[in-house]
Amino acid sequence: MIDVFANFNIDSKERFKRMKDSFFSFNDCKIINKWVINIRGKYKRSAKNFLLKNIKKKKYIFNIDYKEGWFQETKYMLKYIESPIVFFWIEDHILISKKNYFNKIGLDFYNYDLDIMLYSFFHSGQYIRNFSSFFDQETKNFFTLNINKNTFAKIKKNFLKCEIDYLVSCCSFFSKNFFRELIINKDKILRRYPKKTPFNFEKNLSDSHWLPIKKAYPKFELFASIDDNQLKNGYSLISRGLYPDRTSKKKISKINNHDFNIYAFYIYKLLEKIINKVYVFLFFKRS
Repeated sequence: MIDVFANFNIDSKERFKRMKDSFFSFNDCKIINKWVINIRGKYKRSAKNFLLKNIKKKKYIFNIDYKEGWFQETKYMLKYIESPIVFFWIEDHILISKKNYFNKIGLDFYNYDLDIMLYSFFHSGQYIRNFSSFFDQETKNFFTLNINKNTFAKIKKNFLKCEIDYLVSCCSFFSKNFFRELIINKDKILRRYPKKTPFNFEKNLSDSHWLPIKKAYPKFELFASIDDNQLKNGYSLISRGLYPDRTSKKKISKINNHDFNIYAFYIYKLLEKIINKVYVFLFFKRS
């Protein structure tokens, strides 16, 4: 029913440790059919050996590192994804609900023909509160939200109330067809983020050309981030005292701003916005 997908960079002992902790939190969920994983970084071989040893179901584990970047690697991996649902595994998010909830929510996702469902950053149900008047359907496990161009203006205001501007986030369940669309259909000439990262895969509120999208939001917290509070103090597992604080998020992310030029950044962002909008208007079409 579900294929687990990941294309991540395991470049430190701490990230490797977090990957293992995340894996063991959900690896034996019954609804998982297959694992399709690519690993880059200093610990790519150690991580690959770990997964080969511990995954008991069908698996394809790669160590490919194309110069073209994350999208080209993921395009290669698409042919191995067969199940109707794709779980985009982020190695620093941990399942904190019961595993049976993971199984039930996966079945509901399939039965309600959804495009995407966010599985982390629950923030005490902020989406449920902010979108309650827009939900279309309710199951035992989640609410559904149809976002189309007619309703987007109103719904957009509620995204901003959540202080989050993503239409599409990596830490989600996807239908196989929608996941494939996001990988195959180019909608950017200028990248927002470095090509080796997955962040260009995500879509923010300016990317309304991806509408309509049928989303779902879980009623209960499923996964949680190890160290990312996402502007909500006390959210992450480390902030809650539920995960050891062995190193800082800054060190893990290898953030280095000593050569950062704020003027060049804003000029690039302006060009990126204008050029990409023109490209979308002239050439973009969902398959």
